[in-house]
Amino acid sequence: MKACRELVASLSIVLVAGCTSAVGARVETTAFIGEVTLPATPRSDPVEDAASEPLFSEIPLDEGIIYAVDSEFSDAFALEMTAPSDGVATYVEPGFFAIYNDVDRADVIVEVFDLRSTDIFNDSVLKLDMEFTDEMFSDAPDDVLGWFARRPGVAASPVVESTVLGRPARSLTYSIGTVEGAEPCLPDNDGDCLGWFAIGTIIVIWPTGYSGTLYETTVAGVPLLVHVRDRTNARAAVDLLRVVDE
Repeated sequence: MKACRELVASLSIVLVAGCTSAVGARVETTAFIGEVTLPATPRSDPVEDAASEPLFSEIPLDEGIIYAVDSEFSDAFALEMTAPSDGVATYVEPGFFAIYNDVDRADVIVEVFDLRSTDIFNDSVLKLDMEFTDEMFSDAPDDVLGWFARRPGVAASPVVESTVLGRPARSLTYSIGTVEGAEPCLPDNDGDCLGWFAIGTIIVIWPTGYSGTLYETTVAGVPLLVHVRDRTNARAAVDLLRVVDE
């Protein structure tokens, strides 16, 4: 049910106002998303032994260690990553995987979306006290990059041929400016509160000031959107993210 989601971005994790128990026990799980398990396990063998035991999110990853991304992300292929520096952390749920510079997940650097289960916001302007309804979302279009480049507040480069995850891709660079009618998500946050994508129980917010690169690619027949922010460790993190089983 789309009407009950969470705000996940460079902000602290915030429960959406008006969220009810309509999704049952899932609410209790997602309400403490910042305290649940870290979906990665160190592995000395990057090919065998794909199963992973979860670590707690309070435990940061270690630079140079290979981690298996929890299979919850996708049943079509497996990912593994090498931590680009000490202290990075991750989050996963079906169809969504993210890497952060910190265990508090306040500084997202890479996000991977399964576009088959990703929705887009029809209007990017969010208010903290708003209730989310299904009418606010649409299925991700076939040309996500083109849609994103046309959104209010987005300055985007032309789409070019590129590579990501070792696969051919289309990509663009972007920056996000101000949008008329928008305001901060929280009183002490800078930048407009702008929602772009929704998947599972989360809403992805890229506020004013965000910049980076978006890639569209396909792995094992699955269309993916990969977001790499202009942040420390971001480029290294995505370069160290690999498809190992498909």
